Amino acid sequence: MKQENILKEYAQNNILQSTPEGLILLLYNKCISNIEMAKHCLTKKDLEKTNSYIQKAEDILYYLRSSLDKGFAISKQLDNLYEYVINQLILANIKKDMEKLDTCLAFAIQFRDMWIEATEISRKQRSKAV
Repeated sequence: MKQENILKEYAQNNILQSTPEGLILLLYNKCISNIEMAKHCLTKKDLEKTNSYIQKAEDILYYLRSSLDKGFAISKQLDNLYEYVINQLILANIKKDMEKLDTCLAFAIQFRDMWIEATEISRKQRSKAV
């Protein structure tokens, strides 16, 4: 029980001390983790937990979608990709389809990796401007 409290406190401090860019990265990582857990639960035939993890991944993608700045052209493309992955998660949940979960996981990993790359480019540009 004590270790569980320590882990919760660490996670909370990690969130509170993160930059906005870091928070988005945490969301992507949590989405990936939820899809991986859904896959694991599906292999164990634990359909209730599979459903729960898929819904958590969907919630994260809905949040990321709602936070897009519509003033950028890439936002529309990203919005369409988020919508596609959310729909695939819904279908994976209905059909208990591992292949659809694999597809969603691949997209989530690509989203995260592109975010990391974009924040690195932005950080380098800011440091050159100073």
